[in-house]
Amino acid sequence: MVPTPLSSEPIPKGMARILGAERVRADYRAQQKKKREEEDRDRKGRDTIELLPGESLREFNRRVEDAHRPLVRGALKRKNEEKRREKKETKKRKRDESDDEGEDAKGVEQRPVREFATVSSSAPRRLNEVAQAPPVLTKGPKRSGVGKDGGKAPAVSMARKVILERERARVVELYRALKVSRETGDSDKRARIDCAGL
Repeated sequence: MVPTPLSSEPIPKGMARILGAERVRADYRAQQKKKREEEDRDRKGRDTIELLPGESLREFNRRVEDAHRPLVRGALKRKNEEKRREKKETKKRKRDESDDEGEDAKGVEQRPVREFATVSSSAPRRLNEVAQAPPVLTKGPKRSGVGKDGGKAPAVSMARKVILERERARVVELYRALKVSRETGDSDKRARIDCAGL
């Protein structure tokens, strides 16, 4: 094979990409320059908005509204901010005046002072607090007789109640005697108490 001259060989791909990128950048710069020139022309035209040649009245009106919309919004926003600021100032002035006059101001009703039940304990409530006594139920669930004067009739008759009270007193006495016997270590007395309990 005979070597060919360099001028007839194709361009390497890397080089072709570099040249292509340069051409793309040049096109992009030209577009940006054109866009900037149009914006400058529009800015100059905003000062004096005129009907462009070949432009319909509808297009002209739309262009005018688009040009003035930010200005109108800004003016409305400023006006609303001024109103808000003025309201705040008047409220503050009224509040200051009422503070200066004192609490005996005319037209201001005095609210009645409510007294609430205070906790009798001066110690704060804590987590895992030990109860000193069982809770007292003053109000029970709905339709129950707890805490009501005319509640349900007692479930136990009076005769049965007396018998249960005597039995309770006897058991308490036996228990106390058993405790005393354990303390003294008297074993035959314990046996007598056990037999008497049966």
